[in-house]
Amino acid sequence: MSNPPRIDAALMASEGRLRTLIDTLPDLIWLKDPDGLYLACNPAFERFFGAKESQIVGRTDHDFVGDELADFFRDHDREAIAAGGPKCNEEWITLADDGRRVLLQTTKTPIYDAVGRLIGVLGIGHDITERKATEDALRRSEACYRQLFECADGLLSVYDRDGVCRLMNRKVAHLFGGEPEDFVGKRFQSLHDEFGDEYADRVRRAIDTGRTTEYEDEVSFPTGKRWLISRIHCVAGTDGAEPLAQIFSTDVTERRQAEATLQAQLDELRRWHDVVLGREERILALKQEVNTLLAELGRAPRYASTRAEAAQGGLDHD
Repeated sequence: MSNPPRIDAALMASEGRLRTLIDTLPDLIWLKDPDGLYLACNPAFERFFGAKESQIVGRTDHDFVGDELADFFRDHDREAIAAGGPKCNEEWITLADDGRRVLLQTTKTPIYDAVGRLIGVLGIGHDITERKATEDALRRSEACYRQLFECADGLLSVYDRDGVCRLMNRKVAHLFGGEPEDFVGKRFQSLHDEFGDEYADRVRRAIDTGRTTEYEDEVSFPTGKRWLISRIHCVAGTDGAEPLAQIFSTDVTERRQAEATLQAQLDELRRWHDVVLGREERILALKQEVNTLLAELGRAPRYASTRAEAAQGGLDHD
């Protein structure tokens, strides 16, 4: 028994709307039978093969692309059929109508009729060329930033407001006795016993106030104590991301040690100067006493003017 005219008209209208929707989608859409013969496709797919739907239906991939690519398409059709559900893959294709090379994210799904019999494979290809280029550019940018981060002439690390490490270069990690991945995601307090609330408070203040602060500390690491000059400043978040605190530290341990050594040497020189100066003063005093005694005895002085000696020796005490 045939459907009433009203139902047939509704079905035709529904099919028409569906076809219009499919034809206006920018994605490539196609349907093949179980043997790989095309049953339908939309205008976006026509541009891929450079042929109209009427020229594509009833033919296979081998009629439009090289054997290697055609076999690639057919293998993924079979994988979708074997999986009994959607299968996704990425594939580079060249559009026949304008020669553009695009990357498609393709989803293939087996289609069954009401009794469960396989009708064919529906394919949808979404152009992700621009997204892929953006992702590649982002990866290159991140790799470049990471290289700069690692090659920085200092100790670099980044923390969130809760004191959780987000980034750390190897120079810092090696002071902790490990690699960056050993410490990223950990809080200040768990990095080392002596890293506690004081350091977390510095990070929090830098984020809350937006001001850059500088500290000079002798910091205890598992590998030993180091003198660091650290600048902490807030790094504004992008696209709604929370702000972070970046710490750039310069290791001045060798400089501090050199300064301490120099100071010790200066102190020793000053002590010897005082000793020598005191000895010269005592000698001059003894010579003066001898000359005085000789004068009392009516004899000539034994020593020349002690003041002249002092002047000659650089020890004039007038």
